[in-house]
Amino acid sequence: DEDLSAARLCVEEGCEPVAVQDILNRLGAKQAALKKELADVEGVMAKLATANLGEDRSVVAEIMDAAIKIFSKVDDGFPKTGIPSPWTMDKPKKK
Repeated sequence: DEDLSAARLCVEEGCEPVAVQDILNRLGAKQAALKKELADVEGVMAKLATANLGEDRSVVAEIMDAAIKIFSKVDDGFPKTGIPSPWTMDKPKKK
């Protein structure tokens, strides 16, 4: 960064007071912009974390639980199928 390089050079070799004030003003403006950007990033990160743990997450969890139940063996045996039988509800075929 040009302003930062100028500030380092000023620290190492010295500068006129007017140049020092100019560099301080430019660095202060950059600092303010970076603080605003940091606050924006932190706000977005907080919203993402809330969305990840919020109500939407519980809806997704409920859907996943339902899907798991559909494809899993249940403990209560519903529907009870009983012992297989050779009998069906179909009408006998004519010979």
